[in-house]
Amino acid sequence: MASMVLAMRAVLLATSMEPSTVLLVGSHSADRSAALELLLRDLIESRGWSERLRLVVAGLGEGAGELSADGFRVLSEEGLGEPLRTCADLDRHTELLHEAETLVVATDEDAEMVVELDGAEGKQVVSLPEVLPEAAVALEDPDTDLDAYVAELRPVMSVVLSRLITAD
Repeated sequence: MASMVLAMRAVLLATSMEPSTVLLVGSHSADRSAALELLLRDLIESRGWSERLRLVVAGLGEGAGELSADGFRVLSEEGLGEPLRTCADLDRHTELLHEAETLVVATDEDAEMVVELDGAEGKQVVSLPEVLPEAAVALEDPDTDLDAYVAELRPVMSVVLSRLITAD
């Protein structure tokens, strides 16, 4: 049944003229926000979904701003393409929230914050700990090293992509 729903959603997205906009929102650090974006973008591109899903990344609080030099280095070495140097501040760029159909948040706490924002009404919210319970430690602990964060998320990002393409 799940594979049938996935196939039907894939057909609908394939025939859609406009890509579905997915807003990734993090609050722990700009490095983590950029890592999430790179991991998911790499997977979307490798599966041929770039024309169907448009990724946008923004942060709340510490999740916005400039990447650290170390964070940029770590993400550059991951071989996932050039990381963003800055994550937009969602408090200042609310248009990003209004344009998105789906919101992906890194923690359950982020989900609670984002659903209270003006413009979040009616949006599908995907919380990574809900979808990826096996990666919850790295997701919830802001002190997790960026290398470990990426290593823990990389093998399970296909679950996130499946959730995005099956979301109604």
